[in-house]
Amino acid sequence: LPEIYLENVRQRYQTRRDFLIDRLSKLGWHIPPTKATMYLWIPCPAGYTSTDFALHSLQTTGVVVTPGNAFGSGGEGYIRISLIANPDRLGEAIDRWQAAGIHF
Repeated sequence: LPEIYLENVRQRYQTRRDFLIDRLSKLGWHIPPTKATMYLWIPCPAGYTSTDFALHSLQTTGVVVTPGNAFGSGGEGYIRISLIANPDRLGEAIDRWQAAGIHF
């Protein structure tokens, strides 16, 4: 693949990552920037397992996230959010969380 294509893809995911980290920080999460992935791993709020929080997000807001324990016991206590969607769609998910009072 041409280098310019790869750079465009890298920049797209970095923009989405930075956007999501900024929006999540306004809800109390501190997420260190990932370096080479199209996902963010986010700690669950206190009192939630990864499955409980994923279900709460879905049932309360319609926002689908993946429970970390789906990737093994080391993922417990985290959810994984994909950076595949564009910033408008990611922002809509965070707006739904904010409206529902979901925060860290």
